[in-house]
Amino acid sequence: MLHDVRVPDLDMPECMMRLTLWMARPGQTVEEDRPVAEILAGAVLFELPAPVQGILAERLVEEDDLVTPG
Repeated sequence: MLHDVRVPDLDMPECMMRLTLWMARPGQTVEEDRPVAEILAGAVLFELPAPVQGILAERLVEEDDLVTPG
C-alpha cells in the first residue's frame, strides 16, 4: 500500500515553502516519524517525517522545488 508524504499546513499564509533537502532516496527503507526531507518555510527550516515505515517509492518533487501544503 502506498502512503503519501505530505507537506503540513503551517498556517503561514503568503509563505513560500521550498523542499531544500531529501534525506532518503527512492528504494530506501524509511522508519515512521523519521525525517525524509527538509522544508524551508519563510525563515523556518523543518523536517518532514515519514507517515509510516516502508520503502520510499519515488520523489514527486526535486530539491529546491516550491511545495504547497497537502
